[in-house]
Amino acid sequence: MQGWNKRGLLREQGNRVLYEGYSIRGVITEDYCSNCGTPSVFSEEYVACCCLVCNEWLEGSCGSPDCDICLHRPVTPLPPDHFSD
Repeated sequence: MQGWNKRGLLREQGNRVLYEGYSIRGVITEDYCSNCGTPSVFSEEYVACCCLVCNEWLEGSCGSPDCDICLHRPVTPLPPDHFSD
């Protein structure tokens, strides 16, 4: 599945989703970001949906203080300097 958006190409390659030179392990979903309308991406590493265009998680953490996945999930799906151009 491929999606074209105003900020670049969002596409799957193998088990990774590529966007503007970055990649995360995951799949493009059939859901969309309510902020920008781009298809959301399910991160297999952090078991949560995100928007790579907005560089935001679309789901909060599970809330468990013992969850290793949520404890190690970065603040943004892509590096924080993603928008620093």
